[in-house]
Amino acid sequence: MATPAAATTGSPKELPVNTPTPFEGDRSKLRTFLLDCELYLLINQEIYDHDDKKIAFVLSYLTGGDALMWKNQWLQSKRTGAMITLGTYVAFFNDLTDAFKEEEQVQNALHKLHNLRQTKNMLVEELNTEFQLLVGRAGLTWPTTAVVPAANVVIGSNETLLINAYRRVLNPKMCTRILMGEMTPRSLVGWMAKAVTLDNNWHQTQMMRGDHNSGPSKSSKNGRSY
Repeated sequence: MATPAAATTGSPKELPVNTPTPFEGDRSKLRTFLLDCELYLLINQEIYDHDDKKIAFVLSYLTGGDALMWKNQWLQSKRTGAMITLGTYVAFFNDLTDAFKEEEQVQNALHKLHNLRQTKNMLVEELNTEFQLLVGRAGLTWPTTAVVPAANVVIGSNETLLINAYRRVLNPKMCTRILMGEMTPRSLVGWMAKAVTLDNNWHQTQMMRGDHNSGPSKSSKNGRSY
């Protein structure tokens, strides 16, 4: 009886996912660039299994402008005679983000977050997306309690601040409805989900009224009454 041939394992191959868009120093694009790099390195971690390889990969996409100048200066700082010692990926990551930190973007995002409000025709889902984007751009830490049922969450000070900010951006009548409900959400994700549910219910009610009336209801004309 023939025995099966032993399985052979070849060298790992890079998975054909999209590579990062080269970074040339536009500070507003650094976050996306680094996320794209991290995803690529994660998917191909069997190949990029050493800090030197990871650093070299990211450096290869610093191709022009201020980013290319920074790369040359950074590599020169790592040279000792004929040897270049790149160090750890974490240290490199911190050097890169510190060099292209966008202070104005943070201040801009905080200002927009402070002034964000749910307008008359704005869906809560649209508001939630804008709120999340601004929180990220402001460098605020998104709560890690999103996967925990809202009723069982023990929230921290950062989440408390974000909940208060979210309550401020909501339509006041919507906020009151949530606060007066049977169970007030204790997490930010709970607040956002409850607001989406109430908003969707309001839209369904308006559609049902439209089926029975010739025109939009008075509350629809004047904005959300919730």
